[in-house]
Amino acid sequence: MLAINPLAAGQGALGRLAGEQEGFAVDAKAPHGTVTVRHSTTPANNLLNVPLDDGNVIQEGTSPKLVLWSDGLYRWTPHNLFLNAATPATQNVTLITGETYTVEVTGAGGGNITGSVGASGSATTGSPATFVATGTSGTFTLTGSLDTIQINRGSVATKYLETGGSRRIGIPQEYDAAEGVFAIRSETQATNVAFPSRDFSSWSSTNVALASGVTAPDGTPTAYALTENNGGASYGRIFKATSGGAIPASTGFVSSVFLKAPIAFTASLRVRYNGVQLEVLNINVTTEWQRFEVPVTSGAVSGTAELHVFLNPDSLSGIADAGRVIHVWQAQIERGDVATSPIPTFTATVARTEDLPIFQTSTYPHDMEQGMWIIEFKRLLRVGVF
Repeated sequence: MLAINPLAAGQGALGRLAGEQEGFAVDAKAPHGTVTVRHSTTPANNLLNVPLDDGNVIQEGTSPKLVLWSDGLYRWTPHNLFLNAATPATQNVTLITGETYTVEVTGAGGGNITGSVGASGSATTGSPATFVATGTSGTFTLTGSLDTIQINRGSVATKYLETGGSRRIGIPQEYDAAEGVFAIRSETQATNVAFPSRDFSSWSSTNVALASGVTAPDGTPTAYALTENNGGASYGRIFKATSGGAIPASTGFVSSVFLKAPIAFTASLRVRYNGVQLEVLNINVTTEWQRFEVPVTSGAVSGTAELHVFLNPDSLSGIADAGRVIHVWQAQIERGDVATSPIPTFTATVARTEDLPIFQTSTYPHDMEQGMWIIEFKRLLRVGVF
């Protein structure tokens, strides 16, 4: 049985179970999150607001996630790619070409970053190092007497997670600016078939000039500025087509992209499938980053899906406005009708595994055959959706 129990401000997991004999409640909004258990057959198993963190919840799967923090930036959920992190030794780490990584260490000495993967410099206590991988395997040579080391995707260090003989992925949580948990974002498996998702210089374009290095929603300089460079009768656009057969027949899919502009204006997104235009969406692009989504149902046969970004509304498809600028980041085409968390791609499609957070009974003992899950949720704002 699933019960939705809206609460007054300030109530926590304990309050959610006040009137229940059995139950398991997760309150992700409390400071760092808490779990409460009521176990009538074994009162010794009762728990009151036990902290919810990566030390007592296991995340199955191998994919960290970009999630939105309350300061408006997308950051990676905690993860550590370095094995045996508490007894550091030189080792190779599997990387993704083109992705940004951060190395953070504690203890005396430093972690020299070597290898033909674009890595250079060193990380010392209190001074992480970042690099962009140019290969899929990096050798990390350590000096001094280090206590811990962590390597994670992104331009900032995530919360430290101690590892053993395999890398570790934290539970899919969203955070406030002080790194307090305020939500668990658990999603099904998803695959982004649009690649590359951020290098728009490789997309087809008409009457636009592209410039890289724009600050993206994750704080990295990975967004692009598109400037319409032909006034008069021709419009400016960019578009990307997925490989044939990437979207199965009669399967719904959703296209999404992050956009903003130095000066607000009306643009349009257009989705085609097998060369047929399916959806046209006029959108108000503002001076703040927004993620726009266009869900559609595919045609009768497998084929090619296309996402087009036009620097003008559909009603003015033949009129250009020279000098108009739009910033663009992270395009995504995936099955379903709602865009999932951003999945960066580079030279091929990328699949993210299903989120499977498991609450360990050693920390949270409860009866799986009876009881109640009590969940409070809110609908996330979806911008530009049909």
